[in-house]
Amino acid sequence: MAIVGVVIKAGFSFAIIVMLLVALMTGLVGGLRPTQILQALYHGCGRLVWMFILYWLYNPILELMDGLHAYQGLLGVYPTAAGGDLPGLAVL
Repeated sequence: MAIVGVVIKAGFSFAIIVMLLVALMTGLVGGLRPTQILQALYHGCGRLVWMFILYWLYNPILELMDGLHAYQGLLGVYPTAAGGDLPGLAVL
């Protein structure tokens, strides 16, 4: 799945699709029916579903940051370890 994501240049939300697909495949291989898989997912992550929703809602912000090249600007201010020192970034 990681290779597919790199080849098709998938965005940040691809991880959500991968997690759900892997859970579905694991359940089917384990002999569970689709309703049992959904019940197991709900039982296992019921209390953490807010984190899943938060990650999903955070995706547009990450896409915006990537589109604005904010990370490249940060690397211009703080050069990488291969290209120089990191005195300011090490303090953070």
